[in-house]
Amino acid sequence: MYISDDIVSCQSVSIVTSREVNYQEDKLKLGCSPSQVSMWSYLVRITLSKNTSIGFQDIVTVHLNISTLRNETVWTQQVWQHRATIIKEYINPHTTDTGLEFDIQAEDVLCSDDGTFRCNAIGGSMNAPIERETMGTVELLVKPTTVNQIEVSPKQEMEKLYKPNTLIELSCTGTVGRNPAGELRWCYRRDDMFNFIGWPNADDYDPGMLVSIGCQNIRTSTLRYNVSADYQYTEFRCETGDSEPIQSTTLSYDETTSMLFKIISICEENSIIFSQNYHNIITVSVFCYNTQIVMQLKPV
Repeated sequence: MYISDDIVSCQSVSIVTSREVNYQEDKLKLGCSPSQVSMWSYLVRITLSKNTSIGFQDIVTVHLNISTLRNETVWTQQVWQHRATIIKEYINPHTTDTGLEFDIQAEDVLCSDDGTFRCNAIGGSMNAPIERETMGTVELLVKPTTVNQIEVSPKQEMEKLYKPNTLIELSCTGTVGRNPAGELRWCYRRDDMFNFIGWPNADDYDPGMLVSIGCQNIRTSTLRYNVSADYQYTEFRCETGDSEPIQSTTLSYDETTSMLFKIISICEENSIIFSQNYHNIITVSVFCYNTQIVMQLKPV
């Protein structure tokens, strides 16, 4: 699938690139050809290059062997040749299909494939030599992929209880993509709320530093939460992404002022929560993927 093709033309040569490529989703398309065939009497060579830290470096050249009058393709960079699916690679005979074009399949696209490319064509018209070139760019888009389960500190143990007004830390690690790198967002929902909303006080959490690993950026965010006795429970969610958020969920149960506070972590989806209060004993049942988890919170 191509997101968009950007065709940049000058008077007599054009370059075709996949302007935006979703990493590991879209193939990369590159091509170089004369844009106005009638202006060329013949072509001698077409070269595709890429800009690097030491200037433009040739990737591949298609030229006409004068001795044999046959097309020959020379790959200067083997890392491109091994990944390329050739669409066309000829300059003779001189037709509307003349040029160089190839694809890189989605699974073979590398982080280093984005950048500026140059198309250079050498030939002649009316017995006069012609050399033309133009540029095109490729932007590699890397989306967030995962958000790990929220971790709680002090680390919870079996039947570990927290008193109201205890300060705890919730930490969340996830891949946040690049171009641009995303943020990890903290959301919450209490027993008197239907929807999750964003955490209201940015001073309560640290957004975390970006760490680059391959094409991805990883970030760890930490939320400081003071246990409250005003709500039956508070549910936290850590997420990243835009139209399709990637998220992870933990649940916290906060009872009345005579209760202690307990945090549990359950699965991310398909959870149904039931709670009953009988003689100040709270029974909470969580159905997660058809597995029931039952706990009791007693007054102190």
